[in-house]
Amino acid sequence: MLRTIRRGAEAVKLVQLRQNPAFAALAAVRARRVVTVTGLTALLIALGWSTAGVQSFAAGKAPRFSTQWWFAWGVEPFVSLALLTIVIARAFLASRGQTLAAPAVRRVEWLFLSATLLMNTWRHLPGVASPFRFDQLIIHMLGPIVAVCVVTVLPLLWVAIDNVSPRAPTTGPVESTQPDNATEDDIGNATSEVDQRAQERVAAALAKATALIRTGHLPPNPSANQVHKALGGAMDTARAVRDILRRGP
Repeated sequence: MLRTIRRGAEAVKLVQLRQNPAFAALAAVRARRVVTVTGLTALLIALGWSTAGVQSFAAGKAPRFSTQWWFAWGVEPFVSLALLTIVIARAFLASRGQTLAAPAVRRVEWLFLSATLLMNTWRHLPGVASPFRFDQLIIHMLGPIVAVCVVTVLPLLWVAIDNVSPRAPTTGPVESTQPDNATEDDIGNATSEVDQRAQERVAAALAKATALIRTGHLPPNPSANQVHKALGGAMDTARAVRDILRRGP
């Protein structure tokens, strides 16, 4: 019974700790990192998948291992590198609260993706392939299509994650990660120390942000990225300041 009571007290303290904006913001940062890594990995694999199809298109009827045959392997990589340059630039700007949506950039991006799709599927299109096989056409379309989806959706996911209010859920089971010999006073003291340090950082950042708003260096309701860019420091503190400013007095 005492063990159950102690674990219940630990669970309550842990829920309170998870509701701290700093910890919720840290979870958002980790989620953004996972989404970025998995998205870019999928993009690299998709573009790598299409390399063989583009090489077959570019080599044409050149003899195997000839100079033209070897050079054909470089067609897809230089197109992919140009595309990844745009994606990386958009990722960097999105992390600073800016969106790269210039029509010229979007046109170049779609030009690279369209060129990759055409070179992959040309030899398998109806009227070109003999005999035509629909399954082969779909397989060779897969890489470019995945690349299009990742390039289109990934920046939207970044913005959505960055705009999440750092509030943790208040329902659902909570597993205790504290050792069995931890007392309620130990957990409470640790939680209070963490909360106090986080609150001090947020209070100092809030005072600086308020001064910048008065002088016009920040808008009245800045985003977390704008606060972070102006003040530096941890992103979780910037998100907490953003939420306080949005709530108002």
